[in-house]
Amino acid sequence: MSQIVLSAPRRRDLEIANSYRLHQLLWEAFDNGNYEQERDFLFRLDTEPHHSQILVQSQREPDWGKNFAANEWEVKAYQPQFREEQSFYFYLRANAVISQKTNDGSRSVKRPLLAEEYMNWVSYDNQGKIESMEPDRGWLFRQADQHGFSIVNAQVLGPAQASGTKSKKRSRMMDQKNLIQHNGYNLQGTLKVVDAEAFLKMYVKGLGRAKAFGFGLLSLIKV
Repeated sequence: MSQIVLSAPRRRDLEIANSYRLHQLLWEAFDNGNYEQERDFLFRLDTEPHHSQILVQSQREPDWGKNFAANEWEVKAYQPQFREEQSFYFYLRANAVISQKTNDGSRSVKRPLLAEEYMNWVSYDNQGKIESMEPDRGWLFRQADQHGFSIVNAQVLGPAQASGTKSKKRSRMMDQKNLIQHNGYNLQGTLKVVDAEAFLKMYVKGLGRAKAFGFGLLSLIKV
């Protein structure tokens, strides 16, 4: 687990408004940025008025010295071990999408989930109006069923956005033609481990989509 704390000027210097560029910058700490190797780290950028904090969870030990000052970062070895019935407070920046038919039914398009769809299963009619809603059966609860945990309680804190361009050029301006934007939500609550092995696999790989843009890192604190 790595923690990188940046001052406001340093944050601007790193152009972290470009989330994918930040992802590439972090990747350089592993095998000098060997993009041919499968990415095996997760990260999340938490911003405050006067500083930013980057949390990184990685399977390999990083070398942050190339791009960050020695007083900006800290690394701690962490080997998570989970057991059934163990409870945790959690925080997650989640990104999920759903496929829907276009109005003429000719093709499917993906759209980001709405806030209520993370908690509830929502059915829509042909005009896009809500037909029915099943409480506690939304995306987060379905993920729990698939990955060895149950949700004790949860809430949506607010929206989260990340944008960037998949370019290796260190440009101060993002190419609007190739701009990629991901929309998600910050979630928090309490969960309980049901299947320790399945939960560990999910914890290492992250939860949801857009991990290269800072989504999917599950932060846990024991209850």
